[in-house]
Amino acid sequence: GNHVVVGSNSCVLGAITLGDGAKVGSGSVVVKSVPEGATVVGVPGRVVEKHARESTVLDFEHGNLPDPIADVVKIMLNIQKELEDRLRRLEKEHSIESPPIMTDAGPANGEEEGRTEA
Repeated sequence: GNHVVVGSNSCVLGAITLGDGAKVGSGSVVVKSVPEGATVVGVPGRVVEKHARESTVLDFEHGNLPDPIADVVKIMLNIQKELEDRLRRLEKEHSIESPPIMTDAGPANGEEEGRTEA
C-alpha cells in the first residue's frame, strides 16, 4: 500500500498485502495481510488500532527534514569568512604583508601564490 510505515527489525512474511496507511510496529512479525489504516504489533502481528485513511497519512519527505549539522557548518563558514575579511582589512590598514590564506584548492579568493593584497 501507499504511505505505509514499517518499524525497524520487523518482518513481513510471505505474500502479504499492507493496506494504505498501515503501520507495523518495530520488532513485529506480520503473518497475514493488514487492512488499510491499521496498526499491527507483536509476534505474531495483530491489529491493535484501525483509523480512517486521512488520519494515518504521514508525509516523510526526508529530503526536506532539517539538517542541524549542515546548519552549523554554514554558520562556521560564514564566521570564518567574516574573520578572514576582517583580517585582510586590518592588514591593509596597518600595511602588513602576509602570505595568502591557503585552501585545499590553492590560494583563497583568487589570490595568486606569493602575492598579497596591497
